[in-house]
Amino acid sequence: MGGLICFQAALPSLLVYKHFGGGAAEFSWFEVAWGSGVLLGGLFLSAWGGFRRRIYTSMMGLILLGLGFVLIGVAPPTAFWLAVSGNFLAGFMNSMTVGPIAAVLQARVEPDMQGRVFTLVSLSAALGSVSLTIAGPVADAIGVQPWYFFGGLVCMLVGFGAFFVPAIVNVEEARAAQ
Repeated sequence: MGGLICFQAALPSLLVYKHFGGGAAEFSWFEVAWGSGVLLGGLFLSAWGGFRRRIYTSMMGLILLGLGFVLIGVAPPTAFWLAVSGNFLAGFMNSMTVGPIAAVLQARVEPDMQGRVFTLVSLSAALGSVSLTIAGPVADAIGVQPWYFFGGLVCMLVGFGAFFVPAIVNVEEARAAQ
């Protein structure tokens, strides 16, 4: 997940400038869509609370986050507002994905191991930064949109596939049974 957020932080300026032919104003709209999506998603999750099984909220959030990235990936140069809408959806669903999974980890991981686990989770963002050494040159060669499209598809497939992995679906019950 850290790698996806990392490319979301680094590649939008290339997308807006090279694909949509936009400038500072368009880039601002694109970034505002992400930020307001994250904020409103967090508020919505706070009010709703998510599904009874928090892992379901995260998996559905990941599927819809991926859909937002796919929308960005398929938006033609004349459909900038479709990409902005996709970015808003991705930001909104980022809150739905990250918030519940953090709660699951806090509930599932033994207290004396939480520091190690959350450090490891935080390090995934560093790996995302390293992956940009590949993403930048490839984006220059084939364009930025394929990263959004295929990254979105991966999110959707992982989120959907997780519903068929009993260890993931039952992660919240596992500690109660010990």
